[in-house]
Amino acid sequence: MTQISDPSAPDFSPMGWLGALAAEGDYQRALEEFRENQISPGDMEDFEEDLAWAVRQATPLDGDPTPTRNRLLAEPDVIIARRRSESVQATRDFVDAQVDELLARGDDD
Repeated sequence: MTQISDPSAPDFSPMGWLGALAAEGDYQRALEEFRENQISPGDMEDFEEDLAWAVRQATPLDGDPTPTRNRLLAEPDVIIARRRSESVQATRDFVDAQVDELLARGDDD
């Protein structure tokens, strides 16, 4: 397979190479920002908001965000952040259900 930066490649274009380099830089910056935003996990809504922001930052203008989203979702740090957020969400949902049950029974404890 020909490297994207190989000038002997039939479809080589310096602008295409620079564009790919810039796109990879945008992706890496968006991933790093996502990691920073997920240091303290929130619920799934927070995770989805941070992921959507990273996808917007890493997707070229007028580009399809689906490949970028799929690539981000395959990153180990994103997988871990998602699981942490799912855990936070499950805990929050459990506590909310317990509170609702106590309120429904009328317990003041």
